[in-house]
Amino acid sequence: MKKLLKAIIRIADKKGIRKQRAFELFVEERFDVITNIKPYTKLDEIYLDTVKKYPFEDVLEQVAVEIGYLNKRLGQFMTPASVSALLLTKADYLEALDYSCGTGVNGLVMLAKTQARNTVKFGGNIMPLHNFSVRPALTLHLNDLDEIMAKVAFLQVLANYNVHCKQSFNLDLLITNNHVIKDWKKPLNKIFQTNGSRQKFETLSEAKKDLLILNPPFGLNDYGFDYEKENRDQNRFSEILPNKKDCESAFILSAIDLMTDKGECFMILPESCNHTNTKMTVRKKVFDKNLMDCVIALPPKIFSETAIPTTVWNLKKKRDKNKVFLINLREEAEYFKSKKSFDILISSFAMDFDKCDFMEVNNETLFEHFNKAA
Repeated sequence: MKKLLKAIIRIADKKGIRKQRAFELFVEERFDVITNIKPYTKLDEIYLDTVKKYPFEDVLEQVAVEIGYLNKRLGQFMTPASVSALLLTKADYLEALDYSCGTGVNGLVMLAKTQARNTVKFGGNIMPLHNFSVRPALTLHLNDLDEIMAKVAFLQVLANYNVHCKQSFNLDLLITNNHVIKDWKKPLNKIFQTNGSRQKFETLSEAKKDLLILNPPFGLNDYGFDYEKENRDQNRFSEILPNKKDCESAFILSAIDLMTDKGECFMILPESCNHTNTKMTVRKKVFDKNLMDCVIALPPKIFSETAIPTTVWNLKKKRDKNKVFLINLREEAEYFKSKKSFDILISSFAMDFDKCDFMEVNNETLFEHFNKAA
């Protein structure tokens, strides 16, 4: 990664521009090379060598952090790949949506997950499993409000697929640049779509997937309140109108609306979503509909750009019982900082949840506990 970082800094020095602008030029030029089929440059070689060395890792997020690119005002706090990997260890899906994808880490982890399904450990080595009569296909839709972030996600997912996965499975990739709240019914602004893609929908409101894995922006001053107020006829806002600064509730309601009838959703949220009064109506909706399957407390300070305490809500449309799992991972910071996503997914370093602080409670008890905390 250091070689790539130095190359981007050299661009800044050579052109007499800020490092942040040099990062944008790097992204735009790589995007142009790929989409317009131009000859690879030395910089492309450096990037692909980095991808080969660090499979499925969020290397461009690390570069962005090093040069101070990420925008805290837009809530750009990227999910550690190890967190996404652990959440997906038991999830068995070949399609996923991330409507606030940032640098594309959840897309990378879905690639790693699908690749792990097609590999086996033998003699200490990881070997591919080939069955040419049945070739699986992974369907991904990654969206971000920030066009540069959407293009970063595109570069990372496509590069990792081409370098590590192309021989194992097909990829149906859709990258869009839309505002989740304000562009709900507008035509998709497509950054990229695979030739022959089966993702034929035209708006975000139609973009339902069996799996949603999301880290929505934290703490926006205004998520699109005026638009929401004028569009109460939309199903997601028909019962609840979050206040102007309650962006988390708006994104939670949008996620629920995008879950299929058999869908599952992982949302990484500020821990305050568990107990503040402003989130009470959304929590009530989640519990009334029996959607909450698991709540996970994550360790502090594992995000590169924020120390905000975080939690994971795992929602499921089809649940067999009126119980919610509570998992406390607050003391597992070293695990998340030291493990690579692919290693977690092939179970060589899978966490033993039985050794974690773990309990199971019923819906009503947990809902009452959260409200008392509020």
